[in-house]
Amino acid sequence: MSTTAITHPRERTMAAWRSRLGVLASRGETTGPRVDECRAALSWWRLRAALDREVAAGYLDPDRADDLLEEAVGAMT
Repeated sequence: MSTTAITHPRERTMAAWRSRLGVLASRGETTGPRVDECRAALSWWRLRAALDREVAAGYLDPDRADDLLEEAVGAMT
């Protein structure tokens, strides 16, 4: 039995995570740790996009946005 190390979502683009999830699904793998990892990473990217919009609008400090993202990664592991 092999184990899958959790990869930081930032190590791949959102498109790469989406593609990986699609490849897994095309092979019939719709549950399991690798699928969970992809879904968590995609969730992180959606959160990042939302925080980036808040930063761009001037509602959130960029450093605070980075801190929130790192806390999200900590919650994922």
